[in-house]
Amino acid sequence: MPASPERVKRFVRNLTTTTGKWAGRPFDLHPFQEQWIDLVFQKGDDGHRVKREILLGVGRKNGKTELTAAMALALLILDGERGGLVVGAAAKRDQARLMLDTAKRMVWQSSIGGVPLAKYLQVRRDSIYFPELDATYKVIAADAQREHGLNPHAVIVDEAHATMEKSRELYDTLLTAQGAREDPIAISITTAGPVPAGPLYELYRYGKEVQDGRRNDPGFGMLWYEALPGAAVDDPQAWRDANPALGLFLREKFLEDASAAVLSGKSPEFMFRRLHLNQWTTAAERWLPYEKVQACGEAPEIPDGAEVWIAIDAAIRRDTFAVALVYVAEEFQEDPATGEQVRRQVAHAKVKRFTPDHEAGYIDPMEVMTYVLGLCERYSPARISYDPAYMQIVAQLLAERGLPVEPFPQSAMRMERATETFQRVILDGRMRHGGDPVLLEQIASIATKPTERGVRISKAKTQMPVDMAVALSMALDDAMGGDELEVDDFAMFV
Repeated sequence: MPASPERVKRFVRNLTTTTGKWAGRPFDLHPFQEQWIDLVFQKGDDGHRVKREILLGVGRKNGKTELTAAMALALLILDGERGGLVVGAAAKRDQARLMLDTAKRMVWQSSIGGVPLAKYLQVRRDSIYFPELDATYKVIAADAQREHGLNPHAVIVDEAHATMEKSRELYDTLLTAQGAREDPIAISITTAGPVPAGPLYELYRYGKEVQDGRRNDPGFGMLWYEALPGAAVDDPQAWRDANPALGLFLREKFLEDASAAVLSGKSPEFMFRRLHLNQWTTAAERWLPYEKVQACGEAPEIPDGAEVWIAIDAAIRRDTFAVALVYVAEEFQEDPATGEQVRRQVAHAKVKRFTPDHEAGYIDPMEVMTYVLGLCERYSPARISYDPAYMQIVAQLLAERGLPVEPFPQSAMRMERATETFQRVILDGRMRHGGDPVLLEQIASIATKPTERGVRISKAKTQMPVDMAVALSMALDDAMGGDELEVDDFAMFV
């Protein structure tokens, strides 16, 4: 028969914490951790498990790995499952081994009733073995291909959003493999995924329906700590809602610094919301708050003869082209911190999109060139940037006319900076783009790719053309990125 929650709590308190400032001390269970154990190990009047499938969702840095490793050992030792198999699964083998390695350290450092735990267990390279029950704890990874033939009585999926995205088949295989076990259990522990779609999101929605009484499934349990929709990133209550460890072993200063980086434009908001508020973010939130984009919708004012920066971009399928023009003016704006009027650079932007002729079925490059030449007659171009992958012919023709044409390679480094320049100008309210509905739709639909330095627009991951937004980001970076945004200023708080 499975162990009761109280027995598991007594066992865990005998274990030794392995990381952080409490490393080497007995495992001190906090109320939210006891709540997790109560849910996972809940027993009915017949002595059998009540919950067979459980979803636990919480923000980063809330001690998931330590408690998960402790529960894995409890499932291995206390469940009484002869020939038992506890499987820890993750998207990648390195992630899967984190939990196993933590459990190994607990075994080496802990004692039960004064007897070293290692006396009862055999710590092996890829597993922990309990001879008394002939039971094993091992880990597998979604990137290790098929894991059929297993017969686990307990499954723990770490960072389930990544694991299920990598291989939903692995999750389904592990659950269906438990059919021969009398008291199986599957536990998924995770933060929210990057988009409100996919296998984990469907499991999350299912859990919400169970909690709301819209579905009757007594064998499914969920605890999901998340901030309320629309909560500000710097709202301490939102931090508490998503982070039960806040004030215990998660420092408030940690989230203060992280939210400040978001508000300054140095870190992407969608990452903070997902990792620290445990929220599912929409396409617009993944890059920019949509209300901030709309707030910059005033009509641009660009005087004839003004110095401008021009950028040309093609959609990834080469079926649309966009030309963006940016003029930078100095204006007085109110400093939100002091209320004083300060002089700031404001970008006035125009973007034109070219689509295929319905009869011809393609875009005539000469049409794009003619439009750019018209801009150059009206304004004074400081630079005309182009995507070298698609615009070589137009660029060559413009260069032959003595215009300042330069390639804008859409490498990771260059697009990181362009994306962050765009983000910072929007967040600061220092743009006037005129509110073109197609441009707004593209910005709202953009998918971004997290990088070591920040975040960048990803054409490949975006479902619709984003040529207008990309061209505008290129022109903005040429006009305002060089002086205001150094590469070393990039930061992505994870």
